[in-house]
Amino acid sequence: MMSMSLLSDRQIRRLCVPPTYLMYDSQDEKLPPVPISPPYSEYEYFLINALNLRAAGTHLPYRHYVRKVVEPLIDFEGMLTPFSPTLVRQVADEKIISYGLSSYGYDVTIAPEFKVASNLTAGILDPKALDERKFVESNGDHVDIPPMSFVLTRTKEYFRMPKDTTGLVLTKSTYARIGLVCVTTVIEAGWEGELVLEYFNATPVPARLYAHEGGAQVLFLKGDPCDTPYDGTRKYQGQRGITLPRI
Repeated sequence: MMSMSLLSDRQIRRLCVPPTYLMYDSQDEKLPPVPISPPYSEYEYFLINALNLRAAGTHLPYRHYVRKVVEPLIDFEGMLTPFSPTLVRQVADEKIISYGLSSYGYDVTIAPEFKVASNLTAGILDPKALDERKFVESNGDHVDIPPMSFVLTRTKEYFRMPKDTTGLVLTKSTYARIGLVCVTTVIEAGWEGELVLEYFNATPVPARLYAHEGGAQVLFLKGDPCDTPYDGTRKYQGQRGITLPRI
């Protein structure tokens, strides 16, 4: 039976920001830092150990082998882009709704793009035959969601999920305490794209949602690589912008 574990901030950071190691040639010339992206192969572990030994003063004679293997890994694409390695609670002198890396998760930021569900046109919201006029577009630093209404937005972060990791999107406590709920969403293993967030105002008064600040918390769960990862043939793979329902 497969078990899954909740990723800590340290494990999330490793998937988003590769560690940096220094390379040296036989004449002790210091070369630029080269990122190596985890998870590592057995040979890459050997190289890392060799580089660490060389940095400590031990001779490393085979520079050309190191360059051959390490250089192709420079173009690292992390699980989250952009990625904040700390939890940001304040910008300049202004307190904000926090975003960034937390102890066991990551708080994503909201883009300044919104689609508010409306009753300005006739008909129903049908995922098989959607009338896009049922959504009113709004751009700006915030959106005011009418009572008992629904809005779509997206994250500023672009996700690249490993094939052994899935994400669970939850409401931030700050919004939950005013009755604004981010609909729970699963981010499937192998999926990539900008994440669409769905919010429901469960109160009898308008509720404000802020762009450029924290909007939802994502918990990451790691298990064995799945047999059916989300791949390029599926409808929301690589999505950008606020993508409406597809079938």
